[in-house]
Amino acid sequence: MRAAAPVVRVRFRDGLLATKFGIMTAITLRIPDAMDKPLRDAAADAPSLNDYIVRAVRRQMTLDAARKLATIAPLDLAGEGDAL
Repeated sequence: MRAAAPVVRVRFRDGLLATKFGIMTAITLRIPDAMDKPLRDAAADAPSLNDYIVRAVRRQMTLDAARKLATIAPLDLAGEGDAL
């Protein structure tokens, strides 16, 4: 019986390298001039502007999924945080 291959966990700090290995997809995001400074100011504490945008997108995806789920199968939580 063959031994299982070791699991190697690598954090890609270089987006181009991660894209090459199929871990992420590169996109171009066009930000209106009026939003540039406020966005950069909001992301000042984040490791990078890219990281801030990715986290914001993930949060929005979670909220969108929760709203869709709530319309499909409303939960009776007796008032225990059942509103988004």
